[in-house]
Amino acid sequence: MRRESIEIRRVVCRVERKKIYGHRYYGKYRPEWENMDEFKGWLKSASGDSSKAFCTYCSTEILAKLFDIKKHAETKKHNQKIEFKTGNKEIPFKVVSKDHLFRTCDESEGALILFIAEYCFILSVDHLGELCKMCFKDSKATQELKLHRTKCTEIMKNVLMPHFRKELLVDIGHQKFSVIMESTDRSVLNDVKTAIKSFESENSNPLKLLNTLTILIESVSQRMLMPRPINRNLLDPITDRDINPRPYLSYMFETAQHNLDSEILNTIRQRCSAFLLQLLKELQQRLPDNYKQLESMALLSPEAAIKPIKSNTIIKVAEILGFTPEIIDKIMQQWHILHINKWHSEEIVQFWVEVKKIRNYSGDNIIYQDISTLALTCVSLPHSNPEVERLFSQMNLVKNKQRNRMSWKTLNSILCIRDSLRKSGKCNNCVLPEDVLHKMGAVEKYSKSMKDTELQPSTSSSLID
Repeated sequence: MRRESIEIRRVVCRVERKKIYGHRYYGKYRPEWENMDEFKGWLKSASGDSSKAFCTYCSTEILAKLFDIKKHAETKKHNQKIEFKTGNKEIPFKVVSKDHLFRTCDESEGALILFIAEYCFILSVDHLGELCKMCFKDSKATQELKLHRTKCTEIMKNVLMPHFRKELLVDIGHQKFSVIMESTDRSVLNDVKTAIKSFESENSNPLKLLNTLTILIESVSQRMLMPRPINRNLLDPITDRDINPRPYLSYMFETAQHNLDSEILNTIRQRCSAFLLQLLKELQQRLPDNYKQLESMALLSPEAAIKPIKSNTIIKVAEILGFTPEIIDKIMQQWHILHINKWHSEEIVQFWVEVKKIRNYSGDNIIYQDISTLALTCVSLPHSNPEVERLFSQMNLVKNKQRNRMSWKTLNSILCIRDSLRKSGKCNNCVLPEDVLHKMGAVEKYSKSMKDTELQPSTSSSLID
């Protein structure tokens, strides 16, 4: 009886303890769980309590029960924490060698010189270099910076200018070039501004510009001159017998003349006729002597080149550009089989570049080598001179009153660098090659004339370069 009463008390105590404290799990944490693939990296024992596990990603305690740990590993919160932790990997930092340091310093000097050449006076580099050292003290390349007026000028003249000039010569290669016509006379822009804009545009089709000018001349001639043969030469001199005594000016003018006095009307008509006559003479001066032969270049447009039946007048263009009779025969043979292939480009330059890439089945020879060379040569011909006049405007901005003692070599270097940087967009987009950076740190960048005059005292304290 006594033993039964003791057992009953134990059961009662367990029931009362369960009501007070609830159900407790008395299992222990097992360290071998940490080596399991699904728990590795985030599971460890809870500090001070061997009956619980701890998730390092979620900072959460879990009962030391394998079922509960697996349930926690499947929760959305835990998976988001794992994705966040594993997605932010530690970035390995490489040790920068001393050679890389000096190369970075040369790159910094080159970037500053390009900036000076495009925007500033050369004298400002003395203060710009010191300012960079003061503002960017944590940069080792900046602290190694040694760039002043003399070094900047000599690098422009003896390193950068020859580099950009070599790039230009490589770009031009052996292509033929000549100035065909001019188009920047602003005295007659009132009636020909559309044609002038097409000539000054950098995206216009060069094969159709001559046709634009001839159509404009024909339009003005129809107003001012008496009827003449259709196949007449547009360069024929205009005589008094050719001028129409009463030209048709426009519909609005002819209908409004009833409200004007006859004397005033005659004065207006004479002034308009004189203006149109002068316009016609100005346009004739801008038409090349061999315009009829050059009109054949329009046949090289993609629309005309892919036609099955093509004209042979392209021979005139090949003769003007100096191709030999053997090459002209190959050009004509390739010209008449262009329509066999299927072409995808519609823009003229891209079209002929695509044609030039076509090779035979063995891949040894270019099928359309000669005709594509002829077409790309015609496209590369400069059709106007606005680029040259823009260069003169840049020269006036660079060599102004404050910089009137600038040498021609320095001026030429700055203009060459500016023109090259304009193609790349900005000075920070230009990447100098390794050989140019090596020359910047060499003694050869200083010219002999500069060494001779380096020790001479300055004769002026003005801001000159």
